[in-house]
Amino acid sequence: MTKVGLHIRIISPSKIEYDAQADMVLLPGEDGEFGILVKHMNMTARLNEGVVKIHTSGKMHNIDIKGGIVSMYEGHKIDILLG
Repeated sequence: MTKVGLHIRIISPSKIEYDAQADMVLLPGEDGEFGILVKHMNMTARLNEGVVKIHTSGKMHNIDIKGGIVSMYEGHKIDILLG
């Protein structure tokens, strides 16, 4: 059985900055940091300047952002749109 992880894309106005699978992501929301796992409900939220923390197979990748919008859909897809 294949494990389904999150598919995370970070998209700037000029290109796709990041496109990979992950187990979890932590995001700098307007009301504080929040996390998203597989099968999270569909949602859209604004992001503040801060760090996107992407957890994959026990490793963490940190990506600094200046703010943007995150959209979670289909139970495993996350698009982070940067301004």
